[in-house]
Amino acid sequence: MIENVVGAPLPSPIELCGASFGLGASGLDLNRHRRFQTSFFMLAPPCQHRPGKTIGVYGNGTNSWHRQKLGRNLTVAEQREAMGIDWMTRAELVQAIPPAYTKFIGEQLLQALEAAA
Repeated sequence: MIENVVGAPLPSPIELCGASFGLGASGLDLNRHRRFQTSFFMLAPPCQHRPGKTIGVYGNGTNSWHRQKLGRNLTVAEQREAMGIDWMTRAELVQAIPPAYTKFIGEQLLQALEAAA
């Protein structure tokens, strides 16, 4: 499996979005699109974030986009909640792949292996 951001040159990736897994915080959906190329067939759940109701976890945490939406920056606790990760620092969170993505891909891989057996 290869993971990369939207726009990266992958031949036939699927795209996962945090909101497709119910991720988010403070009533907003996690808009975190990542692309995955796998050696087995896999379909992605549809993107579920609501226009204008999203947050992102990136950068150094000071973001004018969040200040416009929330009137403040996201706290580390909100970023942890949004990503479904409760043990990372802000610097680690902005680089992380939500565990929900890994769980989803792992379940798909197990199904593909079982079908091939």
